[in-house]
Amino acid sequence: MISKTDIHYFTHLNDILFFANNSQRLSGTEKFIRLTPGISGGKQDQTLYDTSVNNNHYTNKSMVLTVGFNKFLPVKLTSQNNYGAFAKLAIMDNNMILRYYHAGILINDISAKATLKQAGVNAFFQHAIYPNTRTIINLIISTEGGYQDFEHETNFYGHINLTGGMNYFISYRTSLMGTLGAGYTKNEYNNYQSFERIPKNLQLSASFGVVVNM
Repeated sequence: MISKTDIHYFTHLNDILFFANNSQRLSGTEKFIRLTPGISGGKQDQTLYDTSVNNNHYTNKSMVLTVGFNKFLPVKLTSQNNYGAFAKLAIMDNNMILRYYHAGILINDISAKATLKQAGVNAFFQHAIYPNTRTIINLIISTEGGYQDFEHETNFYGHINLTGGMNYFISYRTSLMGTLGAGYTKNEYNNYQSFERIPKNLQLSASFGVVVNM
């Protein structure tokens, strides 16, 4: 039971009335051990000029174990700090079959199977600012680094991302949003239909717009 003379009473009222449509604010510590399996795949059959046929089948499987914590600190009504870290063990398998037929005759038959294993550490820090009851500003830095094995080829991998975001509450159906971001990755693999290693990659992004929920 919260007394009306308690500052938490006004904090709760403010969040209910003005932040009902925005991301929730949390307080406390979360400790976790998570085992996350995953499977995805696709099949594409394409006919060209009634005589050529392409068959593309792929399957991705993964198993990720994470152990870590998240800390949520409401500094005051107008700001909040969140941070956390976790250790990760992951194994990902990719299986792809590509066949090309011409006039019913098999021309190419390509099969590829690969396994990626990773052990790393991930950490993040977020500072949220609430200058008024309609505005949220988020500043986030996140990073991950570790050691990986791809088909008996080993190396270090890592990435770091910086993101700034703003959400201005216009109405319960309309918000004004903007983001700025920068990210750098090294030796990371893009796993879609097959593994593709990206030695170095720098990305810059920006967006600004109005979101209307019908």
